[in-house]
Amino acid sequence: MAGINHLYDLYNKKGADFVNQLFNQYVTINEKMDGSAFSFERDKETGKFKFYRRDQRNPITLVDRTLMKYYEKPIQYIESLPPHVIQKIPRGWRFGLEYFANTNPVEIVYDRLPKNHLILSYVHQLDDAGKIVKTVQKKTSLDEWADLLGVEHSPIIFQGKLDEDQKSQILEFLNTPFKKLVERFSTQSFVRYIISTLNPELSKSALNEDLDKEVEGIVFRFGDPNKENETVLAKMVDPIFTEIAKQKSSDQREKKPSDFLGITLLDVMNFILEKGLKNFEVDGDTEDGRYISFISDVFAKFLDENKEKYKGTDFEEPSYLKKDEFRLNKNLISDRRVLKYVEEDDSFESLYKLILNSFRKIKTRSSGIVTSGMIEQLNLLIQDIKDYIKKEKSKVNESDFISFSDFKKEFIPNVDYIQEENEETERSENPFFSYDEFISKLETIDSQTSDENDSLTEKVPVDPKSVNVLIGKFQPFHLGHLKMAKKLKEKNNLPSFVVVVYPGHNKSGKSPFNEKIIKQYMEAVIKDNPDDLVDYIIVDRGLVGSIINKLVGMGLEPHLIASGDDRKDYYEKQIEYIKRSDLIDNLPKDFGLEVTPRFTSATEVRDKLKNEDFASLKKLLPKSVLNLYTLLSVEIPK
Repeated sequence: MAGINHLYDLYNKKGADFVNQLFNQYVTINEKMDGSAFSFERDKETGKFKFYRRDQRNPITLVDRTLMKYYEKPIQYIESLPPHVIQKIPRGWRFGLEYFANTNPVEIVYDRLPKNHLILSYVHQLDDAGKIVKTVQKKTSLDEWADLLGVEHSPIIFQGKLDEDQKSQILEFLNTPFKKLVERFSTQSFVRYIISTLNPELSKSALNEDLDKEVEGIVFRFGDPNKENETVLAKMVDPIFTEIAKQKSSDQREKKPSDFLGITLLDVMNFILEKGLKNFEVDGDTEDGRYISFISDVFAKFLDENKEKYKGTDFEEPSYLKKDEFRLNKNLISDRRVLKYVEEDDSFESLYKLILNSFRKIKTRSSGIVTSGMIEQLNLLIQDIKDYIKKEKSKVNESDFISFSDFKKEFIPNVDYIQEENEETERSENPFFSYDEFISKLETIDSQTSDENDSLTEKVPVDPKSVNVLIGKFQPFHLGHLKMAKKLKEKNNLPSFVVVVYPGHNKSGKSPFNEKIIKQYMEAVIKDNPDDLVDYIIVDRGLVGSIINKLVGMGLEPHLIASGDDRKDYYEKQIEYIKRSDLIDNLPKDFGLEVTPRFTSATEVRDKLKNEDFASLKKLLPKSVLNLYTLLSVEIPK
């Protein structure tokens, strides 16, 4: 219902004439319930049930059900309907309900629970494309469906055409300034006012025993029930309820998300990459089942090495998340190691939910947990995991996955971010990770030990070489990058070591230059600027912890890491993680982040190459890179 316009706003924006036209149409008016949206349909092909939350596009998955028990009760109830009842449910029809886990589901405390915890809200007939072609609105028909399903009747207050007195009463409400409405309904029951106007015969609301107790509001559905595309939805909300909601929303925005969850996620990402995907087991017949199997193995092995670091950590979850219905659904977890850990300590349950939720879908926007700079690296790993678990079980063996690098080259030559994560912002829809209410505490993070890759086992010189570090894609390396190195050198008189992050070609055109070309222009740049640039390496990940570990293994001592404003939060979080975890021994005292101006944009350089603007490129590229103009321009998508 979040997308429905307020009738008050429609009146003020579109005018009285528009609203009067609506009032002359057939209308169905429902009490707006404060439960959780829940719907189901029978698949047209298989006849099996598919269940949905407020988001009507994506069915509730096994992963969703594992993360929390919240929807298990209604799912199990619908699935347990008698066969003769199920046969009467048409395939491809969507049945929308409100689910109440208890009498205080979100904001409002109700006097009673509905029958089987469910209220029927609507019935949609869908076409083959999933588009609504008709909505069952007639109260008698809806009541028949509710009786068949064994759930509460739809909370319809009024159905038909409004009379002049009803129109006048509602218009009076709409003509009153909002502040005066707040004053008025602070002493008068909005529920009694609106229900007595629409249906004087009602003596109580849907789940409350009298009209003096609050409801969230009412929903209008104007228009011919048989002409779905011509209907208009609007709502009237109790002004007092609106004021309280505004204040709570404001309080939430003022809360700053903790860095702890982001640091924890970095810890897990580094762990997965250092171990390599081949070292984690995958089992199951479905994609969801295989994903849960993989994450369970990651979680168990991660805690085997980091148990004491996270044991007893207070995640300070909101109080409602401590209710049983929001806890992990242990009945769907088959890994005994996971069950042992989550039963041992509540913090381990929170950690498992974090890991299970974080790696399942490509992220399209930042949050309190995932910063804007972190998204790309996380998405690369998510895609790796997705491809890994999709691989047929019979093919998952040592010969197929010799190393993580080999896996990358064989299975993920391109990076494609077309797939999106559908983030839900409603309360109760994603109860662990969607809210800024997570204010976490962490006094210290103990040291971590991990197996080093073969590349990190080289003998480290007694006197390691001190360097600053430039990390980036360098597609291509331009004068702005060289200026960043010079800025760093002004701080401590040290040359910079360049770390080129190259996960593979990117279909968006942001990484058009392959590894061979990268080596050509990097070797040329290093050779022409020996005072400012000492050397370079190419890595497939931009995780700072792994990079610094690698550089230390090469006999280097990193001091300053350059960052532009766009990646400042990302690098800060990672550097904090490195320092607090003691991931690297004997880091220099000045190890940290140095924010430098963004002198030139790589996007601008690629645009000039695309347009064959050689004159402009002279001002943007080092001579050594400009000499490769012909080679570079050929690789740019035209």
